[in-house]
Amino acid sequence: MVKNTRFAAHKYAKALLALAQKENAAGKVQNDLTVLVQSMRRADNHWEMLKNPIVRPQDKAQAVSAAFISRVEPSTLQLLLALTMRGELDYLPLIAERFEALSDEAVGLLRVSVRTAFPLTQEAASALQEKLSTRTGKKIVLEAKEDPGLIGGLLIKVGDRLFENSLRLELRQLNEALTGS
Repeated sequence: MVKNTRFAAHKYAKALLALAQKENAAGKVQNDLTVLVQSMRRADNHWEMLKNPIVRPQDKAQAVSAAFISRVEPSTLQLLLALTMRGELDYLPLIAERFEALSDEAVGLLRVSVRTAFPLTQEAASALQEKLSTRTGKKIVLEAKEDPGLIGGLLIKVGDRLFENSLRLELRQLNEALTGS
């Protein structure tokens, strides 16, 4: 089921991106999706009503149109209406995630998450961005977070790949070598 949901979310995101690019509104649609997902996560009563199986899909669609027609891009509204009519509003967070990834890919952007034991200096962040950009051939958007649990070093996450160069890893490897496990 999860695989089908991810597949469907990818299809929706791909179609939405094509439509948004055609309307020259990919950035605005991305913003719409971010706001909508944040609203959903607050467990707003409006979202619960839209998921209620007792309420007819046509009534839900009217409510969505009334609530969002002047607040979101036309392509975002089309997506919301399609998800509402099909009872697939729960797909929205995954669609937003896939939309961002596909949109980034289309413009040659790569989001990289970096966790460090201490705050990353501007110079270190710039050097890391430049090095990653050279290796990947893409423009890097660095999202740095402090993680005191690392002790020292850093963790770099690029897509689903994780690169670890931390003192914690070295200590774990040393412990395994000493204990033979």
